[in-house]
Amino acid sequence: MYHGTTLAPALSNVFESLPLCIYKDFLVNNQLQFGFKKKTSCMHALFILNNSVKYFTKRESKVYCGLLDGSKAFDKVLHINYYYY
Repeated sequence: MYHGTTLAPALSNVFESLPLCIYKDFLVNNQLQFGFKKKTSCMHALFILNNSVKYFTKRESKVYCGLLDGSKAFDKVLHINYYYY
């Protein structure tokens, strides 16, 4: 549950951002993508989901929804605070 951190985070951020600045005109993503995109958030995705469900239920159509729990895909760190009195 422990991962080492980068020794030079500022330097690695520069190296990671350089290709993005150079190739940003060639990098195109889908308009329906909400994650990892500027000026979007989970609230935008929930707004679209809510309006879609309202639209179809108002027209007496069935609505099916599949959800994915992505919490297992990411590392977790155990945060325990020990207090000794």
